[in-house]
Amino acid sequence: MKTQIATLVVTFLSGGGITGLFTYMQSRRDDRTQREEVYADHMPDLFERLDRLTDEREELKKQNTELSAQVSSLKSQVDSLNSVIDALNRQVAKLTEELKSRGDIEDEK
Repeated sequence: MKTQIATLVVTFLSGGGITGLFTYMQSRRDDRTQREEVYADHMPDLFERLDRLTDEREELKKQNTELSAQVSSLKSQVDSLNSVIDALNRQVAKLTEELKSRGDIEDEK
């Protein structure tokens, strides 16, 4: 009788363990399948978003190139204007010295 009870308990425990193992494996497989389905459902949206971001990036690169060219052009203009200002400052200094030497203006202190 004790042997039969022990056999019955071992059978229940091992059967429960095996059933639990199979249930766990099935739930893991179902989880993985559900995740893959979610990814598959969202793939078109993700590709659309990637395409949109890529287009936006290309547009920004194009704008950057155009703005860099404008900056270069403006820098050349500023350099040219600085040269003109320097020349004008030299002329004013020269004329001021001429006027001082003729006595038309007095030294400022």
